[in-house]
Amino acid sequence: MEPIKNRYEFVILFDVENGNPNGDPDAGNMPRTDPETGCGLVTDVCLKRKIRNYVQMVKEGDPRYGIYICENEPLNRLDRRALAESGFFPVEELLTHCQNGSRLSGHVSHKGVPGVEASTGSLGQGMPMAMGMAMTAKLNHETHRVYCIIGDGECDEGAIWESALIAHQYRLDNFIVTIDFNKIQSLAPVEETIALEPLDEKWRAFGWHVIRVDGHDHEALHRAYDEARAAMGGGKPVVVIADTVKGKGVSFMENSVLWHYRTARGEEYEAARNELEAGKP
Repeated sequence: MEPIKNRYEFVILFDVENGNPNGDPDAGNMPRTDPETGCGLVTDVCLKRKIRNYVQMVKEGDPRYGIYICENEPLNRLDRRALAESGFFPVEELLTHCQNGSRLSGHVSHKGVPGVEASTGSLGQGMPMAMGMAMTAKLNHETHRVYCIIGDGECDEGAIWESALIAHQYRLDNFIVTIDFNKIQSLAPVEETIALEPLDEKWRAFGWHVIRVDGHDHEALHRAYDEARAAMGGGKPVVVIADTVKGKGVSFMENSVLWHYRTARGEEYEAARNELEAGKP
């Protein structure tokens, strides 16, 4: 199958009316609106159906147009730092993060941010998107690998396990997933929310090549990814479970749910920085 070489732009105009998929079932099926602009919104399901139906009608079932990738994984501050260091935008712009008028919001939009290909936010979206990219690479007989990082709390999402099943079914050995297993999610410890252990056995039961390491040991991580790359060709997707400590290196932050959202300022910031500096090798 020859891959698509062109990019196609769609402009779709809607008259938003009551009823799904345009309406909001939590608001009497009234049209969805953006709370900031007051403009009507159209659901992703509706958009996908419109595009799919149009492509099927115009291309008359041509198999080359059967794959549609719409987005990628959400980015956090570390990802944005990597983008800045890679030259996508000035490093100094990082200082505007989460400020009014900044394009670097909490959940980054792909609009206006170089290097960001999609907007996301809900947990569990990144892995199925990455899995679709790995599958596309297989279909196109490409040899690159696709890497995806997810959180442990994110493993509560059904989309994660659906992706795990599909990746095994289609022998996506070019797909490497890393789980940051720090045992704490947004509001409580993982084991008190939805227990995941034995996490390695669960992934192994789903047919994955499983590697479990100390996520703070850089040499162990290097060995893990060497093993993951060597596993390509074995017919199994790879998961690296990195056991980590939330807030590692700062005594008053370690293993504390409080610091999932909170930002250190003033004396707390200075104390945290001093501890991290003191802990440098």
